[in-house]
Amino acid sequence: MGFGRSQVATQQRQVLRDPRAVGRGIADQLALACRISPTEGSRRLGIARALHTDLPATAALLRDGRISFYVAGLVVSETRHLDPDHRRQVDTQIAATLAGCAPRQAAALARRHAYAADPAGYVARGRTARTGGSASARPPTP
Repeated sequence: MGFGRSQVATQQRQVLRDPRAVGRGIADQLALACRISPTEGSRRLGIARALHTDLPATAALLRDGRISFYVAGLVVSETRHLDPDHRRQVDTQIAATLAGCAPRQAAALARRHAYAADPAGYVARGRTARTGGSASARPPTP
């Protein structure tokens, strides 16, 4: 997250003509530095931002090496539908037991607490996940 902040500060100092352009390209630079795809760079930056702003206890566990980035990403994913206050509440509730969990257990724990915090939002999240994608089939070309 420190890298992202430094890049935004640099761009702000340059006084870009388009204020919406501030922060653009940070995920791409992160992807280049980590030798990963731009999509994965964007995903990692999103996880880092969510940990920094909404999930401080999970971020502290990650920083201390008590959980992996993968587990932290699962917590972010399972609490994505919650507003920041509910997300912090879930973060506080699961922090004590999260460190001893395997990834699937951590995801289930976060999912259970996220559902308890906002059942309607959780159900709506599932509906949009199912209807958001598309699939198509084409005949093979000769």
